[in-house]
Amino acid sequence: MRVLLIGPEWVAHWTESTRKALVACGQAVEVFYYNSLRVEQFALGLGRRVARVSPRMAKSLGDVQVRWERAMNRRLREIARASRPDLILVLKGETLEAETIAALRGAARRALATWWLDDPLTSRLPADATSSFDAFFLFDKSYFEPLSRAGASAIHFLPCCADPDVFRPIELAAAERRRYECEVSFVGVYYPKRGDILEQMAGLDVNIWGPQWDCADAQRALKRIGGKAWRGKFADEVTSVKVYNASQICLNIHHPQTQVAGLNLRTFEVLAAGAFLLTDRVAGMDELLVPGEETACYASPAQARSQVEHYLAQRDERLRIGQRGRARVLREHTYRHRAQTILEKLGLADS
Repeated sequence: MRVLLIGPEWVAHWTESTRKALVACGQAVEVFYYNSLRVEQFALGLGRRVARVSPRMAKSLGDVQVRWERAMNRRLREIARASRPDLILVLKGETLEAETIAALRGAARRALATWWLDDPLTSRLPADATSSFDAFFLFDKSYFEPLSRAGASAIHFLPCCADPDVFRPIELAAAERRRYECEVSFVGVYYPKRGDILEQMAGLDVNIWGPQWDCADAQRALKRIGGKAWRGKFADEVTSVKVYNASQICLNIHHPQTQVAGLNLRTFEVLAAGAFLLTDRVAGMDELLVPGEETACYASPAQARSQVEHYLAQRDERLRIGQRGRARVLREHTYRHRAQTILEKLGLADS
């Protein structure tokens, strides 16, 4: 069966790992990227620098991305009509125009589906395009009912997952261990909730990797944490897996878009790396992971600190929980599992 996979170009390798999983399931996959990191970084980065000097120039730079997206939509419509794949799978697709989604609907021989690892209700996806998809696959169950009211016909729960070829236990060189080793690590973008929880780690050896920790509020939080906790704006998958393998405790703090069972990518990637994960408790997470056995959980900033202190003193317990968590991910939560679920729900598993 031929699959046209339409996905984002970003550091989490969502598109690449999904492609690899579909190929492993016996599908022939063509990939189309609906965004460009180079264009986005150029337009947004340069736009911020010149905004104060010339608002008109800043608007022109913003138009670069708009023009690129329009051209991208035209190319995608042409490719879809020419290739006529059996399955078209869109990973988010927030830059797709209504005309493009209609063209995809007409080009897909058997099914047009979309998979979301974010909130689909606040996206740029055209509202009247919701009913065009044969199936929505969602990472969080809280969006089922509102998306159904918006016109979605078939909605399935498809959690986040991990690529065990990327996130795995590794041996670090001595220089790498000196660079990444710490008691507590966090990899992710700043926002206030994360700053509040990480402030509870004051006095510990904390390493933070991710963007937006240079804003004023984040800098105040970092000052309270102490030391040089913020190690860098950018942590790709290569850096992240080193951080996870070098940390005694990998801290996870979900975005507010997670409501019911919507564990994020970081949850599964930390565990796939064989590391110990301490995450905020999420309603409904028990069907995916067993708290206290495959991951540790906290319910408040203060409890996050007490859990960190407990597990820093319990190395053997950390190792056991990390090993059980990795085993669960390999058994149930890889991209291969998710690709198989998509094909089964669409009635294409034997194609």
